[in-house]
Amino acid sequence: LTLAQYREMAAFAQFASDLDASTQALLAQGARLVEVLKQPQYQPMSVEKQVMVIYGATKGWLDDYPVSRALEWQDDFLSFMSDRHPTVGERILSTGKLGDDVVTDLNAALAEHKERFAN
Repeated sequence: LTLAQYREMAAFAQFASDLDASTQALLAQGARLVEVLKQPQYQPMSVEKQVMVIYGATKGWLDDYPVSRALEWQDDFLSFMSDRHPTVGERILSTGKLGDDVVTDLNAALAEHKERFAN
């Protein structure tokens, strides 16, 4: 839904001269989401990594960074998760869902990563 809203707003924004702050924020978040959804040809990202990155992007964890840093954030975040919180991805893969416990741990990891990435 977020991506659909972004595309609709982006199409509308082409014809608008000035946009309110919430529309600008939605467009920027959508642009970040598009960036992290891109995958190099023949190099698909594993499902659990996609889930963690998309969750972070749609929940606003990238909102403080420019679109140009979205891929840098993604690479750093996935490395961070692999090194510091490997069980989160393992639980997503084994259960096939984002249970409350996984969401809690993922939010804590995202908050920890945000402090680290900002510095």
